Amino acid sequence: MKLITTKLQKKQTLLKISAILAIIFVVIIAIRFDDIQGGFIIASNQYETTEGQIIVSEAKLRYNIQYQFEIDGKQYTSDKVHFGPSEYNNLKKSQDLANTYPVDAQVVVYYKKSNPEFSVLNPSINSNHDFKLLFALYGFIGLVLLIAAISVKTESDKIPVKHPHKKKLKRRKNSKH
Repeated sequence: MKLITTKLQKKQTLLKISAILAIIFVVIIAIRFDDIQGGFIIASNQYETTEGQIIVSEAKLRYNIQYQFEIDGKQYTSDKVHFGPSEYNNLKKSQDLANTYPVDAQVVVYYKKSNPEFSVLNPSINSNHDFKLLFALYGFIGLVLLIAAISVKTESDKIPVKHPHKKKLKRRKNSKH
C-alpha cells in the first residue's frame, strides 16, 4: 500500500509543480502583455499614425521617455518607445535613446486604432528575444512535468481485469467434489 501512496504523491507533486509553472507563466504574460501584443500579435499595418511630442526624456540604466499625442480631441500620454524591456545593460545605450528623443521633439506615434492608449514610437524594434527564450523554456519544462505526471500510474488508475484461468481453476475444484 505504501508504494501506491508514493506514486500518488509523486503524481500530485508533479501536477502541482506544473500548475505553479503555468501560473507563473500567466503572470509573466500579464506583466509583459503590451510587449507581447505589440511584438508578436499586432502587424505593423494595423497601426495608425499621428504626430506627438516628447515631454520627458531621461537616461539612466532604465530610460524614461514619455510623449503625448491627441486622437479625436482626447489627449494621451505614453512611455512605450519600442517593444521589450526599457532598461539596458549600460548607460550609453539609454543616453543614446534619450538623445534620439529629446524633450519637445516632434515624433510620429503609432497607435492601435481600436485602443489609442496602446501606442509606441518605434514598432519595428522588438527586443523580446528574452521573452521568447523564457517562453520556450517554461513551455518545455511544463510539458515535461505534465507528461511525467500523466505517465505515473497509480493503483487507482488501473482497471481491474478478470483472469479467465482463475475461473477455470475454481470450476475444476468444484467439479471434483
